[in-house]
Amino acid sequence: MVRCTDRDRAVNPVIGTVLLIGVAVILSASIGTFLIGMANDLSGGAQGAVEVSHSVQDPDDGFITISSVSMQRADRITITATDVDGADRLEGGASVLADEIRTVGGSVTIRQDSDHEGDVDVSIVAIAEYGDDSALIFDREYRI
Repeated sequence: MVRCTDRDRAVNPVIGTVLLIGVAVILSASIGTFLIGMANDLSGGAQGAVEVSHSVQDPDDGFITISSVSMQRADRITITATDVDGADRLEGGASVLADEIRTVGGSVTIRQDSDHEGDVDVSIVAIAEYGDDSALIFDREYRI
């Protein structure tokens, strides 16, 4: 039969402790790097803000002005106006109008068609775009 003495141990207790601390440090660094990467992804999307003013001067002449107030992370803000009923009652006889704002303070004005009498329900959508990222920043219906 073989007897084990203190000299026959495979790993000294000090070396075991050092290895255990090393594994804990490497694991902590890996988890920290992963979490920092996730935090950067959360703030990396497109960001912007618009202000909308709505005016109906008389039943046949309403308009909406959409202005950019912030383009924190946006190359452009795309504005789309759609006649909710699908009729061609927006300016120029269109049912959908689209335009872009590329600077803070830039604006787009949507008017109803001058040949149309009465109210028009319009859906306004603003999307901030930054590289390949995009974010919906405004979506609302108005009556002009």
